[in-house]
Amino acid sequence: KAMAEQVEASHAGLVQGEDWKRARQVITLLDIFHDQKEKLVADGIGRNRGLIKAHAEGLAKRAAMLHESMTRMLGTAGGA
Repeated sequence: KAMAEQVEASHAGLVQGEDWKRARQVITLLDIFHDQKEKLVADGIGRNRGLIKAHAEGLAKRAAMLHESMTRMLGTAGGA
């Protein structure tokens, strides 16, 4: 989330496009998944171990995809 705010502050032209809107939606979803994972941990790590693992794996995959997209978008914006 902090990275998105930095991008918005430093690349004003980039944050106007559809790609940015999609990236911002993914960032919001990652925040929701992370919050849910935190709730599961608070409810009991032993009881929710499988769900917590699944949430962590999903977060990692989505974060990696988001990182690739952001790198590509910033590379395009930097070269334009």
